[in-house]
Amino acid sequence: MRASAFLSPKGDRLTVIVLNTGKLAIDVRVDSGDFAVTSSAAFRTVYLSVAGESTGPTRSPPTSETWTSLGELPASRVVPLPARAIATIVLQGRMP
Repeated sequence: MRASAFLSPKGDRLTVIVLNTGKLAIDVRVDSGDFAVTSSAAFRTVYLSVAGESTGPTRSPPTSETWTSLGELPASRVVPLPARAIATIVLQGRMP
């Protein structure tokens, strides 16, 4: 797992980007620390390979789930992240 977070210059938006570069799904718990969250939105992109994909020049092209809205961050603050996926979590709020 790789993660980065960015706080807006006004301190009212925290954007968290999480990558699962592994071969297994993981659950990512988002901890906003002292940032007081008032609303949130989560988005996910997943690289999906085609089942039974052949090799060689006639193989099927891979497909992906692109920028799918997951809605608000759940109360558990856990985002399911399949293998080879990226999640962007946007938290609105304020620093203390």
